[in-house]
Amino acid sequence: MAAGPKNSDARIAHLHRNVPGVMGRLNSLLAEFNMNIASQTLATKGHQGYAITDVSGVGYEGLQARLEALDETIEVRVI
Repeated sequence: MAAGPKNSDARIAHLHRNVPGVMGRLNSLLAEFNMNIASQTLATKGHQGYAITDVSGVGYEGLQARLEALDETIEVRVI
């Protein structure tokens, strides 16, 4: 997957179980934190998916913990 150069305040790398609705839950959570999505790249293979999301906003405190708490999350990094 080629996400390209980061073009925002932060990049979120989210490895998750590939199940219906996971991207909706991820994006809804970002909206709760008033994050604006600058770009998003998604790839899936079998039972796993990987989303790279570039976001802009303020108030990242607690975001990674909330992302980790999603049932579908395998691993997440906020860069």
